[in-house]
Amino acid sequence: MSPKAFENNWLVHAERFYRVAFYLLEDQEEAKDAVQELYLRIWRKDPGAVVNPAAYGITLMKNLCIDRIRHERAAGEESLTPLLEETAVSEEDPPDMALDGRERLRRIQSVLEGLPENKRKILTMRLIEGLSYKEIAQRTGTRELNARVMVVNFRKQLKENETD
Repeated sequence: MSPKAFENNWLVHAERFYRVAFYLLEDQEEAKDAVQELYLRIWRKDPGAVVNPAAYGITLMKNLCIDRIRHERAAGEESLTPLLEETAVSEEDPPDMALDGRERLRRIQSVLEGLPENKRKILTMRLIEGLSYKEIAQRTGTRELNARVMVVNFRKQLKENETD
């Protein structure tokens, strides 16, 4: 494939591919990495005459993100958010860092306490217990998308409270 053909057929869809990756991975850097990996695979594989590059690329992106998620789980990584991981306080931490961590944890708890019971339950399942959105939907009777939106909105709310 020529560089011009690659640019005309694939690079024009970069934003669309990124949005799909970000939706699935919930992390900007991971999403950017996934898009780059997608482009590397397309360049190396040269899918030839694809009728709809956007649809083909989105399908590849979904599969790539699912593989990344499975790999992360197989590696035994916790699905806690980085925000909660940063809040963990160890006895080895200097007193000022421990104080900052406790303060952040207190803010997170206060925001959680101000939420309705169903939202608090969903957020606890996802952020603390590490359940998938599918498992949360099955346990609570909500849709996966609604649970995902609640988690994203909660993260935004926490970040806004941090800047205050």
